[in-house]
Amino acid sequence: MTQKRDIITGLDVGTTKICALVAEREENGDIRILGVGTYPSRGLRKGEVINITEAVASIEKAVSQAENICEFEVTSVIAGITGSHIQSFNSRAVLPVANPSIGVTRKDMFRAIDAAQAVPLPRDREVLHVIPQEFSVDDRKGIADPEGMEGVRLEAQVHLVSGEVAARRNLVNCITQAGFEVEEFVLQQLASSLAVVRKEEQQSGVVLVDIGGGTTDYVYFRDEIIRHTRVLGVGGDHLTNDISLGMKLLLRQAEELKKKYGSALSDRVTGDDELAILDALVRPATGLSRKKLDRIIELRLTELFHLLRRDLEEEGHFQSIGSGLVLTGGGSLQKDIAALAGQITGLPVRIGTPFGVSGLREIIDSPIYSTAVGLVKYGFLRRSSTDRSRGTGDRVPGVLFNGIKRWLDRYF
Repeated sequence: MTQKRDIITGLDVGTTKICALVAEREENGDIRILGVGTYPSRGLRKGEVINITEAVASIEKAVSQAENICEFEVTSVIAGITGSHIQSFNSRAVLPVANPSIGVTRKDMFRAIDAAQAVPLPRDREVLHVIPQEFSVDDRKGIADPEGMEGVRLEAQVHLVSGEVAARRNLVNCITQAGFEVEEFVLQQLASSLAVVRKEEQQSGVVLVDIGGGTTDYVYFRDEIIRHTRVLGVGGDHLTNDISLGMKLLLRQAEELKKKYGSALSDRVTGDDELAILDALVRPATGLSRKKLDRIIELRLTELFHLLRRDLEEEGHFQSIGSGLVLTGGGSLQKDIAALAGQITGLPVRIGTPFGVSGLREIIDSPIYSTAVGLVKYGFLRRSSTDRSRGTGDRVPGVLFNGIKRWLDRYF
């Protein structure tokens, strides 16, 4: 009898590209990438669907490419979700321990988590993820796993991520019309963190910044706990648009200049270097200053990193970022972006590329694949934890998301 293959497909539905990644978990537990497909994203803006027909076609083409490489028919996907509609906040609840004589049980923990997520939301919004952070038993705070501890009062603190119902349903419609079942949605920066952030960085305090085309999504870890997430409405497409307007170019030309010549630091240019763009459809554009190009990029990215720093300061997290920033996503490929981010935040900065997987490394060894790799990693972690929980009688909250493996292990 042939053993069923353990395969998961991650689908990164971005503003500028759709990426489908098919991966298999081998008998020794290693994750091997079997197929990758990318296709320009149509019908989306800032991570949200604006044209279902175009979005469906883009998804179909990206998945088809991956299928052709690995010769495997995809039927379901784990999909990333982002957009300006995403909101997050922390919540807590305090409940009495059901039987203090035997201590805190897993049932007590689930009851506390359920109570913490029971917050009123507008009718057009829904909870996407409930991420347990820590517990308190009586006056003992900051407990990761209180099971078995004696006490009379249990407090659970969770991080809630919510989104618009219509935005999620539109994305579901696109994926199902393309012919695939949606196993689960995962917030994109949480998926990316699984691919590029190291455990020791999560412990000492780190911010994963995923710079996409339409948005910049980030997540802050401390003590291996997800403390804060946010979606900022600035992405790589804003740089392209600024260059197009500032230098009187087509968007395609502006994108070409940004990728080929642009830098996040305008003071790196000496003299008045010029650029030339030749296009068969328009008259040649000459006399374009490289310094002006870099200045436009620098101004927009400066705005982004000031916005990031201000948000972290307002949330009270900035002083606890021991490991600095990890930049990933397509926008992190901009030349000198790490240096600019370091200047503005005063923190160490590195560019994050996917690790912990094998197969097709020459293709996926780039920040643009971080979300897709993280989605399949999440899928296998979730599948393993669900398998381990079968037969135990533990009830798993339907929207419980555990972005770190220890949370997956503990709560599933």
